[in-house]
Amino acid sequence: MSKLEFLNAVGSGPVFAYHKSRAASVLYLQSLDAPTCVCWTGKKGYISTDKNPQLAPFSKNCLAEPYGDLVALRNPTCTIEQYAGGLDCCKSGNILLDHDQNPWPDNHLVYYMKWRFYFQDYTPAVAEDTAAGVAAQPSSHQNLVRFFYETEADAGEYDVVKAPEGTKPEDTIYQITAHFQTKGGVRECNPRTSPHCAGGQGSGINLVYSSCHCHAPACLKCELWNADTGKLICMQKPYTGKGVDNDTDPYDAKGYIAIPPCLYGPEEGLHPEEYLSYDTNLTSIKWNNNTYGHYGEMAMWQMRGYQAYENGTAFLP
Repeated sequence: MSKLEFLNAVGSGPVFAYHKSRAASVLYLQSLDAPTCVCWTGKKGYISTDKNPQLAPFSKNCLAEPYGDLVALRNPTCTIEQYAGGLDCCKSGNILLDHDQNPWPDNHLVYYMKWRFYFQDYTPAVAEDTAAGVAAQPSSHQNLVRFFYETEADAGEYDVVKAPEGTKPEDTIYQITAHFQTKGGVRECNPRTSPHCAGGQGSGINLVYSSCHCHAPACLKCELWNADTGKLICMQKPYTGKGVDNDTDPYDAKGYIAIPPCLYGPEEGLHPEEYLSYDTNLTSIKWNNNTYGHYGEMAMWQMRGYQAYENGTAFLP
């Protein structure tokens, strides 16, 4: 064991009483007769390209299993010796095109975006009043919980390694996997003032939105599983337009690509809200087509929910 976690506390006087302040800390142990790694900050170095001639810092910290499997897969994104392309090659903002491509200034790309916003008026919480016969009611809107976790486990990107020559088309699949807990994807906070995010007392989040950052067209699908129950929480697959002219689906145009998120709620057509305690074990799996190699791929879960407890009640602020 190379570290010892402990609770550091101080009092406010000589009389035994509640702590004046306290905080969790870690005591790191060091060998006397052998070298000891004090800390690991990932692979570091400098990188330059023809479009970025100045040396730029390179840093990658690919977490080992079970948090992610890029290290076990020897993914090129994890080391500067293997790094062949991706975000660290685009520091100047240049967009690299083939030599025979010149879409500007004569050719213009025209696209349209449509946004739809839903909202609900806020109703504050109501305290219980036994004399008036008023029952306690939570507010209509709870504190938003933002969840973020990289299946690539702190690498920020990864390479889709090209399948070996002769691989059958149905086998040209590159898969990465990560194992983590719900609290690994939320912001840390003070467990005394915010017990809802400390994982105690059956606290957690109710999901209302789940989405995996998945680049088309190499993206095949993303899955998020509750590893404790074996339940599939979210599966995302890209949808591509078939180019069929019809009035019922105006978005079924050739070249149209969408990756619909997973939505939860009481409304018809939505998944029931998924409760995740902060110590729930999760597994994320991402599949890409690797007929061709691809740099800078991502598999980040970006989810939203509200603070809740295991019995289904919302957190009362």
